[in-house]
Amino acid sequence: MEKEKFIDTLVNRITIDSPKYLKQKLVNSIKENKIGYYGKIKKEGICLTNKSIDEKLKECLKEDVKTIKCLDILEMEKGYKYSILYRYSKCDFDKLKNISTNIDTNYFNEYSKEQVVEDEILYKETSEKLWIKFHKYFEIINVNEENVEKKNVRYPIVIIFYKKLNMMEVRFDKLSLNKNYDFFKITMDTRLASLKSKADLKCSTLNLEDTIREIVKTKKDMVKQIIWSFEAAKSRGYTLKVGEDGVMPFVGELENLLKILKKEYKSKECVKCIEEMEAYVDKTKKFADEKFRILSWVKKKENNKIINLEDTKKTIDLKITFKYSNYNMDLINIYDNEINDAERVDYVIEFIGQIAKDIGEL
Repeated sequence: MEKEKFIDTLVNRITIDSPKYLKQKLVNSIKENKIGYYGKIKKEGICLTNKSIDEKLKECLKEDVKTIKCLDILEMEKGYKYSILYRYSKCDFDKLKNISTNIDTNYFNEYSKEQVVEDEILYKETSEKLWIKFHKYFEIINVNEENVEKKNVRYPIVIIFYKKLNMMEVRFDKLSLNKNYDFFKITMDTRLASLKSKADLKCSTLNLEDTIREIVKTKKDMVKQIIWSFEAAKSRGYTLKVGEDGVMPFVGELENLLKILKKEYKSKECVKCIEEMEAYVDKTKKFADEKFRILSWVKKKENNKIINLEDTKKTIDLKITFKYSNYNMDLINIYDNEINDAERVDYVIEFIGQIAKDIGEL
């Protein structure tokens, strides 16, 4: 691809197809890396003073290729709206790295040439994780005050391997594009097919129903269930929302009532009746056809300390839709991506993965 067209896809992505907080993060990175500066005194780099945020980003991307690396790192570390989890039994990381470029190198110098490799794959690795960033190019509709026009953008898809858990996560921002509701699956499957052929990847989707049930049941001090939508026997659908007292209506209230009754009534007949009702509730919960759950991580373990996220009003909230759109995969929708960057989302995904491993799902 010609360099000018390639740069335009990056400019369009960040100025047209990205929220303001993400633009500001990139401007901050540009300043930190001394690509741009503020002030009346002329310095080395690009002057950012008295320019709109879009003007700053456009000029830096066009004038200094180091800005591309800032954008790549931001796309690796930002919060994404959606995640799908997989278990993997095999992946040749050496082969994978051979077809990718280390993000910690000066690869951006290649973008100084007139022709650039637009489908470059980037990776970052630690002892515990391996990140891969793919790119897809497509047109979006840009509506402004003057006209409606099509713009090409470069769109990121990030895949993370959690080595200790043998778990893989695909992160992305768009489910559909221009009324193509299979967009996310086609985009994701294409990248996975590439890894299967070039890095011997063997993987399968991770079913989260049992794992999420276990979290709701045993981790109430760390995670609150806000909404539970399920279908019981005879296709009766229920959507239950937790009250201010933290108790799930009907099911949670019934469980609490049965505990009280069990203490009050001691006769064998009463106890047996209560136990049968408890068994019915447990069976209903266990064999419910899950639709979705909304959970809130209210505490976070950090440096061997438990931090109460409710104190700062920065809980990590997400929705898990089971068998999304009749696909055999469970979709995680992370709310508030401005607060929930990669570090916070990593914590929740590893939390889910560890529970899955503990109960034998991984």
